[in-house]
Amino acid sequence: MSAWKVVVTARSFSETAVGWKALEAMGATVVRAVPVAGAPAPELGQLLSDADAAIVGTERIDASILARADHLKIVVKAGAGVDNIDLLAARDAGVAVGSVPGANAGAVADYAVGLMLAAARRVCEVDRAVRRGEWSRFLGVDLFGATVGVLGLGNVGRGVCERLKGFSPTLIGNDVVVDKEWARQVGLELSSIDQIVERSDFLSLHLPLTDETRGLIGRDAISRMKPTAVVVNTARGGLVDLDALYDALVERRIAGAALDVFPLEPLQDDRFRSMENVVLSSHNASYSNDGIDRTVLGAVQQVEAAFRSRPSSQGENGSAHRPGLLG
Repeated sequence: MSAWKVVVTARSFSETAVGWKALEAMGATVVRAVPVAGAPAPELGQLLSDADAAIVGTERIDASILARADHLKIVVKAGAGVDNIDLLAARDAGVAVGSVPGANAGAVADYAVGLMLAAARRVCEVDRAVRRGEWSRFLGVDLFGATVGVLGLGNVGRGVCERLKGFSPTLIGNDVVVDKEWARQVGLELSSIDQIVERSDFLSLHLPLTDETRGLIGRDAISRMKPTAVVVNTARGGLVDLDALYDALVERRIAGAALDVFPLEPLQDDRFRSMENVVLSSHNASYSNDGIDRTVLGAVQQVEAAFRSRPSSQGENGSAHRPGLLG
């Protein structure tokens, strides 16, 4: 029986050797197709046309690509959110979809708090000024004692709340499902999204991108924020209406923003590059040594589980729904 062919396009695999070693230990035929900065993106349709499994990053996996992938059994997102994968098309094609929720949650939570501090104390502005040979003072605001709103109380959102406890904040949050005992222990007040938007000094986003959450932080929400408010987004770019955010920042209707994610990546919107009251980041929140290792190993384990339970590419391309996989 021939070895399975696994195509890897997730850029996290370029940062560590543990994922490659784990795939090789499985006896898989591995195609390394991690994008290189400045180079054209790999042609996914061609790459996956004879692949049995794929481990992907933020690349869009749609019906047109899946239609060409006759042998594909599973696509694993090397991360938590699978909004870049057409789940209905995958189901129709009999392709399981996996992800690695929680593996990089600690790294993202660390980064979100770091972005809050960078925005609050204008760290990036100070750094740029010193590099220009200036020695200026930049008046910031305190994170200590601030009201922090957290939309999305999954692994990352909870991690942010727990990391902020030392800052003695007023924590307010919202999610569809909430562990009320955990909220009590961490001192989080559960509230409506509208109230959180209106009360927050810092609004930290940790929601998946769905039809319901797309554009959630739009003109209406932003119009009700404090003039001192800072929006922090380490989740999905589509949660924020960038036109509405830009207008509010230019007009100083809110104080600032710290953005690690964008609707189109790399960042296409040049308007934000020259703005001093925005901290910009390159979808970097999950990039820590431990977070990367846990993510890539978790992705490989998803593929290995599919190997154990399904035949090689010589068998049928059936569908299945197993724990950890979204079929």
